[in-house]
Amino acid sequence: MALIRTLVDPTNPRDLDQAPALQDAVKVEQKNPGRFEVPNWVQASHKKVRDALLVLGSTVLDSKGTFGPRDKVDPVRHVSVANC
Repeated sequence: MALIRTLVDPTNPRDLDQAPALQDAVKVEQKNPGRFEVPNWVQASHKKVRDALLVLGSTVLDSKGTFGPRDKVDPVRHVSVANC
């Protein structure tokens, strides 16, 4: 994963005009595209865990405490909403 931040001076119209061109000029390449290998899930176990997460997720009415720094996140809310 890569992050590129384009900083501008919001009081300078030239900066604001150049920012989109700079963003469009960014090119990323990699030597090897890699592979995605799907794990050989044990379907019964996968379904059991997924069904439990769906039930847990149905009890969460908002996203408070779901996302953020690790020490501020409620782990039950995080797993129940983020994975359903």
